[in-house]
Amino acid sequence: MLRIFSRIDPTPGASSFYRLLQPMNFMQQMRMAECIADRYDSRAPHQLIAESMAYSDINWYYQSLSPAIRKSVAEAGSWKSYWRTQAEWVPPTTFVMDTDDDLFNVSPLNPAFRTLGIRVEGVDLEASPDPTCPTSIATEGEDGKPFQLWCDGEEGFDIKRNQQGLNDYRENLKAVALVTCSTYGSEKYVLREA
Repeated sequence: MLRIFSRIDPTPGASSFYRLLQPMNFMQQMRMAECIADRYDSRAPHQLIAESMAYSDINWYYQSLSPAIRKSVAEAGSWKSYWRTQAEWVPPTTFVMDTDDDLFNVSPLNPAFRTLGIRVEGVDLEASPDPTCPTSIATEGEDGKPFQLWCDGEEGFDIKRNQQGLNDYRENLKAVALVTCSTYGSEKYVLREA
């Protein structure tokens, strides 16, 4: 039976719920696959998590910015095929990344801009070299006056950190064996960025 492993945020949003958890639950119920979802539970033994990942046919992730993905893919490249049972020969695990959003073009009106914002209307943001005059993003308020949405270095918005996170994501997209996309628009951004 196919084995699938995934690491899922303990408080998943709608996307990871519908893109990973629901399909895994369905495959498990229909006995199509044995699915293991690591919800980052600190009580789960590290050895169990490592074995679940290593002995799965597929490691399935949703839009992960973690550089640990690339390390895992690189390490898995040295793994050998093995006999799971006397009749079942298994190749090393395959890494898959799923996406349904263009993380490289998040609107400043979206709260996720705090950790993903690097562009506004297709123009890359640059961190200001002058800390007394940080880069800021504003929109027109109800009174017609500018209203500051984001200011680099304030309230968790950090352009350099966001750029590094999205560079890690871009490298993850390149490292995995397969990227699944929910729409042609998602496919276009993956092909553009990776």
